[in-house]
Amino acid sequence: MLTMSREGIAPQSWKRIHPRHHTPSRALGIAGRVWLVLVVLMAVTSSTPLSTYGELAGDLSGYPLLLVYGLICVAAVVYQWRHGHRYSAFVLIAVLGAGSMVYVLYRSLVPWPPLPDSIVVGAFLAITVAIVVVYLVLRPRRPSWLRRIGSSVDDDTAALSV
Repeated sequence: MLTMSREGIAPQSWKRIHPRHHTPSRALGIAGRVWLVLVVLMAVTSSTPLSTYGELAGDLSGYPLLLVYGLICVAAVVYQWRHGHRYSAFVLIAVLGAGSMVYVLYRSLVPWPPLPDSIVVGAFLAITVAIVVVYLVLRPRRPSWLRRIGSSVDDDTAALSV
């Protein structure tokens, strides 16, 4: 949230750093309140929230993590190849990592999961497709916006370590 704010994608108030603790206090406060509301809702709607919502919460976090880890592995291969390290242990590890992520996603989606799991999978796929479409629209129309993504990470890390 801090990085998105610094790059002009999120509200500017999210980039406020606590003067004593050097943490993104506004962003953490917002995220904490959202999670508190979700946890309270789960506790109010079920006498056993972990067994009722545990699998759902795991799926909601698991699918995006698999996708991100897989994309990072692919990016590692591309990076290594561009730097002339086509046959290194890093390439092998990254290829195995990407393959593992693809395999786990495949085993999770084939056969298509029954309800209510299919709702989570459908939401994940819909959000992923929407992000790809937004990227494809922004790439030719607003390339400067896309170049800003991740540009402030070093500044954020330096500001937090002061």
